[in-house]
Amino acid sequence: MPKQSIELWSESFYEAVAPAVNSIGFFKDDKGWVSSAFERIQNDFDIWYITEGRGAVKINNRWINLQPGDLVVMKPGESYQQEKADEDQSLHVYVLHVTLFGPGNAEAENRLKAACPRKFNLLYHPHLESLFAKLLTAYTLKESGYLLTVRSIALSIIAILFEHLRNRAAERCSVNYKMINRVRDFIEENYASDLSLEEMAKVSGFSFTYFSKLFREYFAVSPVNYHIDYRLKMARLFLAKSDSVTAASEKCGFRSVHYFSRLFKRRLGLSPSEFVRTCVIK
Repeated sequence: MPKQSIELWSESFYEAVAPAVNSIGFFKDDKGWVSSAFERIQNDFDIWYITEGRGAVKINNRWINLQPGDLVVMKPGESYQQEKADEDQSLHVYVLHVTLFGPGNAEAENRLKAACPRKFNLLYHPHLESLFAKLLTAYTLKESGYLLTVRSIALSIIAILFEHLRNRAAERCSVNYKMINRVRDFIEENYASDLSLEEMAKVSGFSFTYFSKLFREYFAVSPVNYHIDYRLKMARLFLAKSDSVTAASEKCGFRSVHYFSRLFKRRLGLSPSEFVRTCVIK
């Protein structure tokens, strides 16, 4: 069976994210300082966060200007060549080297590389600078359990990056996104109801065909499968809270417990009863 394609921001994409921090540092380049010119090919994601001052970095033969709040992403395979601080301002920067995906997830990495711009500004984000500071402290001191702390903080930084990228993509088609997002909310509010594609398209205000196309583009799944997946998600929550299989099935709008059980098994790889056993604390 051929391997299923990984769409950006799909569940499969997020499951592939397994960050490993390779190094983190904080550097202060003096006013007017210019590094030696050389070439270093990136073998991981090199993420810079500028906290103070101005300067520039040369990537792939192009100078990128830097200012406070800039988040710069150098991607695997790209060439770092040189950096410099402005003549009248020193440059303060956190530098994070991180492998974002585990082995065998080249497709997910390539999807992200294609979607991620070279630079964007997050000056007014309330937590980003403190997260970099905490990550540097945890990575440097290496106290008991530090690997878990480092991974947790790195995931928080990556979540901010991903959220910005998703919002940026949505802003490019803000009207369409708002309408499709309205349908997603409608599905989640009425997950226990039998919803037809016609009903969903009507909520969006688009034609049946255009609605289906847009929904898949934004959420990497068809409207029908999103509805089913959300029903099963809620069913797992009910089962985990000790509802019976029959009760969970009924609450999620399945007319037949037999159909619910077969669908649960096919989609999740284990029966509802087997899932319940995994939730029992021994």
